[in-house]
Amino acid sequence: MIADPCPCLDGVIPPHYAKAELSDLPKSLVETFLALPDDKGLYLWGDPGRGKTHACCAFVRHLWTQGWDVARVSYEMLALRIRDSYTPGSKTSELAVITPLLSIGKLVVEDVGTTVSVGQQESEFSLRTFLLILDQRLEHCLATFVTTNKSVEELGKTFDQRIASRLLEACHVVKLSGADKRK
Repeated sequence: MIADPCPCLDGVIPPHYAKAELSDLPKSLVETFLALPDDKGLYLWGDPGRGKTHACCAFVRHLWTQGWDVARVSYEMLALRIRDSYTPGSKTSELAVITPLLSIGKLVVEDVGTTVSVGQQESEFSLRTFLLILDQRLEHCLATFVTTNKSVEELGKTFDQRIASRLLEACHVVKLSGADKRK
């Protein structure tokens, strides 16, 4: 296990990405990231293994060093936590799971829409959850970063056009390409 050189981010940056830095990323991506206004995030998309998570972990580290409160969550894990709040005897609620994500300065949501094949629809639950998060963050001028394997148009078909429209407002869209970094 790699120790996080910044223990304050323990649980936000997983050990595999503990050393992710802006210097690891393509210069044009770093320039785009650094030029973002405080209320705008990035929508990173591309095939698996192109470095989307690595880039977001580097962004998280940089944002934290700049004094931002930052959270990072995989979309599927968020959905599982919410669903778990419905189990009998649960000591948490759906609202308790979502609320911290609505007000944190910078939020990274990883792997949005990756568990549904192109041409298939997300569930009403998934649509409602993601729409709520995006709406609240947009209304309060809070930056949201998203990673996915789908273009905004494809994600708009997977969820609906309300999601695509909000993502285009909330994020600067960047496609990551190149070789699979995992191979």
